[in-house]
Amino acid sequence: MSSLLRLKSALLARHLGQSTIACLTAMSQGNVSSLSATHWQVALVTGALAGVCGVAVSFTRLFRP
Repeated sequence: MSSLLRLKSALLARHLGQSTIACLTAMSQGNVSSLSATHWQVALVTGALAGVCGVAVSFTRLFRP
């Protein structure tokens, strides 16, 4: 596995994780006992979109590894 592919995979994973957790926290307003499967679905989609956007930006001149 090339180092560039590892970097982009790590970037995707980081954005996915951080955005998912932030979205879950915001939706539940800190009350984790109120989370449902729908909350998880929305948060994971939000995290995936953030991850894809992060990887997309890594192909531009704005990205400096």
